[in-house]
Amino acid sequence: MNHAPLPRIDHLVFACSDLEVGVELIAELLGVGPVPGGRHPAWGTRNAVLSLGDRCYLEVIAPDPQADHPGVHTPEVFRAPDPGTLTTWAAGVHHLQAGRNPDGTVDPATGGLQHGTRQRPDGTTLRWSLTDPAKHSEAGTVPFLIDWGDSPHPADQLPPACTLEALRLEHPDPEHLESVLARLRLCHLVELSRAPHPRVRATIRSPRGTVRL
Repeated sequence: MNHAPLPRIDHLVFACSDLEVGVELIAELLGVGPVPGGRHPAWGTRNAVLSLGDRCYLEVIAPDPQADHPGVHTPEVFRAPDPGTLTTWAAGVHHLQAGRNPDGTVDPATGGLQHGTRQRPDGTTLRWSLTDPAKHSEAGTVPFLIDWGDSPHPADQLPPACTLEALRLEHPDPEHLESVLARLRLCHLVELSRAPHPRVRATIRSPRGTVRL
C-alpha cells in the first residue's frame, strides 16, 4: 500500500514572452506584484514569483534575453504571447526519484526525470527534480511533478500576497482527463469541467478581491 503523502498544488505557471509585461499584468489584476525569482540557465528562462499560500506560488516566466541562446531550449509551456496566460501547473510530490508508478516505470503522461536549478537574488541556489515539462500533456491540464527535496521551497521566503482558492481544468473530454489525474493521485486538487479546448483556470483571493486567471 502506498503511504506517501498526497501530492499538493506546488505552483501555477503563467508564461509570457516578456517578463516585465507579465509581471505588470499580474500586479494590475491582483493588486500585488510578483518579486524577482531568478534565472534557469538550462531552459534560457527567468521568472518572478508571488505567494498563493503555504508552499504554493504563482510563477511568471519568460525567455531570458540574457541567456546564451534565448528561447532555444525553452519548453513551449514556459513561453506564450504577451500579455501571457496560464499554461500549466506543477504538483508537489515526495521522493520523485522513486518513480511515479508502483512498478517504478515512467508514466507516459509525465515523461522522464529531469533536474533544475536557479539562484535567487539573495544568492540561495534552489534545486529540484521534476518530470519533463516539455511533455505538456493534455495541453497543460496534466501538470508536471516536482520534488524540492532538501532545497528551500520558493514560497517559504515570499511575503504574504494572495491565496489560491480553486484550480479548474477545462477539457473536451473531462472523463479522460480525470482518469489520467487519478493515476497520478491528483484528482483531489482540482475541479474538472467540459469545454471546447483544454485550459487551466485559477480562482485567486487577492487585495483586489476574487480574481480568475
